[in-house]
Amino acid sequence: MIRLWIASICLALLFTGATQAQSEDPNPCRKSNLGTSRGAGACSDARLREAERKLVLLENRYRSKGTAASGNREYTGKLFSEEEQSWRAYRNAKCAVQGDMEGGEDAWKNVWALHCRLAETEMRSKALRKSLAKS
Repeated sequence: MIRLWIASICLALLFTGATQAQSEDPNPCRKSNLGTSRGAGACSDARLREAERKLVLLENRYRSKGTAASGNREYTGKLFSEEEQSWRAYRNAKCAVQGDMEGGEDAWKNVWALHCRLAETEMRSKALRKSLAKS
């Protein structure tokens, strides 16, 4: 009896997970999704993940360029890591404040904060691309 109950719970959880995976929208930025805070948040989150992925690649190139020119590569690499972490902490704090100041429901505040993080990430990527192009 207990085994049957456990098996039915496991099947229900398995089915629920499969249904959720199938129902995820492959394009959260479709116009029809953007009218709600949930849809706008999903779109902003997807765009931020992609911008972050590109930023990490640029940061790695920038770090390689900086450490190659350094007499102490280990120390310089550590400085680059600390700068990247500090920049992200600053960006997240700045955008949390901006999102909170926008007003409205908490869900929309989170969307505004995501928009801010995306914009800041894109600006940093642009600055790194510009710096890398100089060499």
